[in-house]
Amino acid sequence: MRDFNLIKRVGRHHRIFILSLLEFEDELQHAEKLKDYCVHVDGVVASRNLLATATVALGGLFSARPIATAPYYYPQLARKITELTERHDFDVVQFEHSFLLPYRSALAPGFKGATVLSLHNIGVQQYRSMLDMSSGPGRIPATLKWWLMRAWEADAVSEFQLVITVSEIDRTRLLELGARGEISVIENGVDCTTLQPLPPPAADRDEILFIGTMGYLPNRDAARYFCSEILPLIRSKRPKCQLNIVGSGGIEHLADLAERGGVNITGRVDDPVPFYARSQLAVVPLRSGGGSRLKILEAMALGRPVVSTTLGQEGLSLQDDQEILTADDPQTFASQVVRLLEDNNHRQRIAKAGRSKVEKDYDWDLLANRLLRLYENMDRSGSHP
Repeated sequence: MRDFNLIKRVGRHHRIFILSLLEFEDELQHAEKLKDYCVHVDGVVASRNLLATATVALGGLFSARPIATAPYYYPQLARKITELTERHDFDVVQFEHSFLLPYRSALAPGFKGATVLSLHNIGVQQYRSMLDMSSGPGRIPATLKWWLMRAWEADAVSEFQLVITVSEIDRTRLLELGARGEISVIENGVDCTTLQPLPPPAADRDEILFIGTMGYLPNRDAARYFCSEILPLIRSKRPKCQLNIVGSGGIEHLADLAERGGVNITGRVDDPVPFYARSQLAVVPLRSGGGSRLKILEAMALGRPVVSTTLGQEGLSLQDDQEILTADDPQTFASQVVRLLEDNNHRQRIAKAGRSKVEKDYDWDLLANRLLRLYENMDRSGSHP
């Protein structure tokens, strides 16, 4: 969502070429919309071949590349990068996430453009939080991934002319890790023109929404935490309360949650807006992960109040009990949800303030204009690594 919304707006001013690592064969067909904004759209489908991944991982160890990047490194994609940068004089080549950092070496010899790294989160912090929630034998691979990323990420990002983080917190973390060079912040955002506040559901409709990619371990952990420790407390006060878990990937790991009652797991949906329309509020019960949550901004744009953990809203400048409600233990989280379900005026006040906040600070048009200014200033600097 972040990439698409920025590409859409930058493409009004510049010629964009896209190379992507794809998860499914049909993804390029679904990318037709990108061709309205891009000159070239291509990609490589990631293999699920464990032997190939292990081979790349082993090669990465000998080249001091973290094992965490192994599932994302494909020689076919590296060759496409080399070929494109040989044929075209790009002003900027931008890489998304530190997992794709190894592809910088695939740029054509003599490449003279600027290189930009956009970090959706800080890898070392993400793995640190996953390590904290690991136990038993699972701590061994988690520790290895965290340590390798910690020893590599800050030095690797310093090779780029410009690094972009999604929050000031992530920028500070990078600097504390020893990263050098220019690091700027372009927050996550939301399309306030397309996403308009929805009419409130019927007052007696006790539905709440948790939305996110369930292939992402922190989201699955959040779903389990909410269903096990928070939802029973809510249902003790509001017995008809229903939780909708919406998002692609990993739902086979959550199927047992639906057996407890009060939980609907949808898997991937083409459009999440109907689920916002039927829900009184959205919840973000995250206990690990990094970056900042597009799902919070999306809910606010659609006029739905949000209850989140402190970590869940990390990186977003939101005022507690005004634009968002914060809770870090099950009892407080449940009481915040129950209050919103029972108090229509409170619910509407939080929703209205949230909508005003995203219009003021998090609209994609504002953020894309800031990104364009960064490109322009960088190009004028004339300095390259």
